[in-house]
Amino acid sequence: MILLSWNCQGLGSPCTVHALGELLRTHKPSLVFLAETKCKKNRIETLKRKFDLFGCCVESQGHSGGLALLWHKSLSVQLQSFGHHHIDATVYPESETEAWRFTGFYGFADVACRQRSWDLLSTLKNQSRRAWLIAGDFNEILDDSEKRGGRPRPLWQVRRFREALVSIDVYDLGFEGDPFTWCNRHPEPDTIFERLDRACADSEWRHKFPNTVVRHIPTTSSDHVVLSIDTENNHKPARPKHRPFRSRRVGHHPLTANK
Repeated sequence: MILLSWNCQGLGSPCTVHALGELLRTHKPSLVFLAETKCKKNRIETLKRKFDLFGCCVESQGHSGGLALLWHKSLSVQLQSFGHHHIDATVYPESETEAWRFTGFYGFADVACRQRSWDLLSTLKNQSRRAWLIAGDFNEILDDSEKRGGRPRPLWQVRRFREALVSIDVYDLGFEGDPFTWCNRHPEPDTIFERLDRACADSEWRHKFPNTVVRHIPTTSSDHVVLSIDTENNHKPARPKHRPFRSRRVGHHPLTANK
């Protein structure tokens, strides 16, 4: 199974819709999470018909925000909860015993509200005991190696994100590709790169899908790359190339899983 997660930065542009269509055609994902759709429900309904998908959405607030979770008609998905910063669902690939949980996540962009992101993760943790995958734009980095250019991220800010992942017992799944997922696209020397988008999972989900690889797919229609989460990885060796927290621990808890 392939899942895509993308901060598309608006589905009103024909260029972005075309890029989405190309992603669907090329990668044939079973599940797609979109953040910052910047559109209302009727726009998502139009795209569902255009691409022959099922799905649900959270409407944008004015010209910002908006989420969508879309899935192939061969997949059974049950919505559990949603808000302006998440969509939580149970995925039933074949049977009830195979069911697992997916949360599409969009962290608060305002630093003053960032703790609300981590509080939301804690709340979601307590709502289900199924194997859990979380993917999206967390709007935060785990280490100073995940940022290039601009001012250094305050240590307390990074630490709180790390502690949030520890508290919900999930692991960063690593990635293949470019080390950063977002760029401000400013000319040098003002260019900033950060790894804001990631996929994380608990031990049960990792055990269920041990060969999973996350790939960063570049796109010209958004400042963010697309995350491709391949649970079968039939094409390349299973170990992602980048596991920045293989040996680093917070509170004796590894943030990145070792396979």
